[in-house]
Amino acid sequence: MSEEKAMQDVDTMIIERWEKVREYLEPKLEDTTRSIEDLGIESIPYYLAKGGKMFRGFLTVLFAESLGGTIEKASDAAVAIEIVHAASLAMDDIIDKDVKRRGKLSSWVIYGVGKTALTSLLLIPVAQRIIQNYGFEAIKYSIKAWESMVRGEILDAYAYLKLKPSDYIEIIKLKTASLFSLSTVLGAIAAKNKVVISNAETYGNKLGIAYQIADDISDYYSYLKGEKEKLDPGEILFEKWVTTNNRDESEDDIIRKGIKTLGTIVNHTSSVVNCFPNNVEKGMLSRIPHFMVSKMLESVGLKF
Repeated sequence: MSEEKAMQDVDTMIIERWEKVREYLEPKLEDTTRSIEDLGIESIPYYLAKGGKMFRGFLTVLFAESLGGTIEKASDAAVAIEIVHAASLAMDDIIDKDVKRRGKLSSWVIYGVGKTALTSLLLIPVAQRIIQNYGFEAIKYSIKAWESMVRGEILDAYAYLKLKPSDYIEIIKLKTASLFSLSTVLGAIAAKNKVVISNAETYGNKLGIAYQIADDISDYYSYLKGEKEKLDPGEILFEKWVTTNNRDESEDDIIRKGIKTLGTIVNHTSSVVNCFPNNVEKGMLSRIPHFMVSKMLESVGLKF
């Protein structure tokens, strides 16, 4: 079997396992969010949570399974991750005035800014109450991740004019990688394997950085093709970061250098799980960084 065929087989396994995990988590996510709808906030909690790809929750489950855990024991943590993610997206939409999210109107457009913001604030302690069942270490990482996300969003939204190109990676560590990191750490904790928490945190951190760079490259390329009206602050900072040592680089060079740097990060991410037990899940975790980035870039016509 060729190496390319072997990788395609792993990609297929990732997609199939991801879909099964999503099917398992969806009713649990609905039950949790529906349970807080009696506060006069209509169906906003579930509206915010439904329709997502649940990639972060999938990571939590897969990490747990790779370390000897089960989906049953990791599912509550995965649901909590998805709730935190939903709350962060709702707040992003309000700040950025984005009117579409997950193929439907953003919550604030339908229910108003006030109700959406308050619901988002409520979802965080709801998620933390779930996470605290996994122990002190879990809640500690949860608080750290949420603080990092909010700090990153504040810097990205309100301080971008003061940021230096060298700040780019730190910003995406805060606003994006922190939740990826929490996802993988909770998977290790759910599997009761605290020995590899550091590896889990590193993997999630690097994967989150790769995700955001790939997202910024995709948006930047869409802008160049005229499919995006303007660059967001994060994408402007990405451009400055890539051209730090050469302001005269062409737009094609910026894309090329961004993808090359992304390749290095992807390879580093995959190597983090080398010390994990040899099983199917480890193979998928090793492949996921490349799989994720490739799909993101392919969606706009770029090849990784």
